[in-house]
Amino acid sequence: MQQETSPETPYLKGPYYSNETCPFIFDKQNCLLHGRPDREFLQWRWKPNECQLPLFDATQFLKMVKGKSMAFVGDSYVFSNIVEPVLLSQGGPDWDKPLASENQETFLEGFKKVALCVAERLKEQPVIVAHSENTFDGSGVKRLLSNKFEFDKTLNSVVENLPKDKNGKISKEYLRLALDGVSPSAGLPPFGAIEEMYKVIGEVFKMMNVDYAKMVKDDEFKKLLTEILGSIILQLEGNSISVSSNSVVHEPLGSSSSLLKPSTTETAA
Repeated sequence: MQQETSPETPYLKGPYYSNETCPFIFDKQNCLLHGRPDREFLQWRWKPNECQLPLFDATQFLKMVKGKSMAFVGDSYVFSNIVEPVLLSQGGPDWDKPLASENQETFLEGFKKVALCVAERLKEQPVIVAHSENTFDGSGVKRLLSNKFEFDKTLNSVVENLPKDKNGKISKEYLRLALDGVSPSAGLPPFGAIEEMYKVIGEVFKMMNVDYAKMVKDDEFKKLLTEILGSIILQLEGNSISVSSNSVVHEPLGSSSSLLKPSTTETAA
């Protein structure tokens, strides 16, 4: 089922993020930086047609799911074995047709029916959710930096895949992308995946005062990236970050999982 949508609606509070707070918006995508005179376009948000949709309350959501292990619908195993069969069983000839605004009741009834069927299927076919906890204290970055051979190999692999100009120079705006490429070897999470780490890295880039518009050679780019990693170590040594996560174990419930460490707990979702 699809909902018909109407144009955007005014939202005077403005966006949650900007070019200054979101590292994924490059300067070349900054309308104001490139001369757009008005700012009214920042005070709009999407609105569904003929209905009210409250803003997402992240704090309330986190309180609701605190201490719970969940199998997210985006997981390939959960979708193909739980969600997709339910959707196919509930689908009909009009499944892909938009709903008119007067048929909100029909949409809600259909949604409730699908949700109940998913719950029943989970009772019949439980999914194992592995709960794990990780602490980011900079030790992984230290290990990588102390192994010159491995570090140089990682840097070369990341840098050689970055876009370069005709003189072989790299824009500093790709430093964040390069850091994300180094992260797995440095024991760091993907950039933006953990809010606390996102803030730490944001502070590091602020302190480095990087001129994103400047193009540099490979060696200087690698030097900057090394300095950034060193600053991350200092930040995490003073204030380590601990996070917990849930992941689906793609095995039948009756099997013992070799993927889990002894300290990991299992919960049937």
